[in-house]
Amino acid sequence: MTLTGTGHPQERRFVLSAWRQPGISAALALCLLMISLAACQPAVQEPDLVGVWTDRGRVTYLKFDTDGTWVVADTFELLSARPLGFGTYHLEGKLLTFETDEKSGSCRGATAAYEVEQSEQEELTFTLADDPCSGRVRDLVRGPWERFSP
Repeated sequence: MTLTGTGHPQERRFVLSAWRQPGISAALALCLLMISLAACQPAVQEPDLVGVWTDRGRVTYLKFDTDGTWVVADTFELLSARPLGFGTYHLEGKLLTFETDEKSGSCRGATAAYEVEQSEQEELTFTLADDPCSGRVRDLVRGPWERFSP
């Protein structure tokens, strides 16, 4: 790719010779489009999280409520009857923070942070940022998580 021009103040004619070649110009345009789309992908919004999610193997169920609370259990029925863990959550951009209640059955009092993303298929993936609770790490990163409807 060469940049040409006279540099004269009255005549600033610059031509990227690569843009004259259709294959290269199409490839560059495609790359720019992909970069701009990736950069513009919106973060998961809190209303997108609300509801019940399960990992593909249906081993763990995770429920996010509108009041900022979460519960986790081995079965859908146990979410309300006997959850394994519970607490509050906060979503800022793609960063999801879990505050585990002191009375929770697991990970008592622990604070955890994950980057959360939602795919076009509306599946959630959690990427570990910080979590002292190895059981939660194992469960969350095993995803993807899909919305569950009983």
